[in-house]
Amino acid sequence: MIPWRRLFGLTLTDFFLNTAFEVELEKDLSLKQQLLDVVIIEKKEGKSPEALPDGLENLAAHNLMTYKSHQEGLDGWTIEELCGHYVNHRKQISPTLDRLLPAEDFRLYRALPRP
Repeated sequence: MIPWRRLFGLTLTDFFLNTAFEVELEKDLSLKQQLLDVVIIEKKEGKSPEALPDGLENLAAHNLMTYKSHQEGLDGWTIEELCGHYVNHRKQISPTLDRLLPAEDFRLYRALPRP
């Protein structure tokens, strides 16, 4: 198999040689611990709850939540962070990166405290 990503990166490395930019290949981004507030995962066995909290009526197999108080807004950064957690979680639990679990197995939520 031809390592296209590596070749692409090497081409960019050569292109940016002796410039104000540096190219890093296959950079490990797990240096800082990243914590997702809540994950609700469907188990293979067990009964469903009789009633679900408001907003959780349509649970998927994997439900990722960010918790924000009333003082914290749902800004662009929060949405980007939650999407990043989704991508990371999906990659980690899928059989392989070539066989990712289907996107419809995931839901993203913003949890709010009751007023």
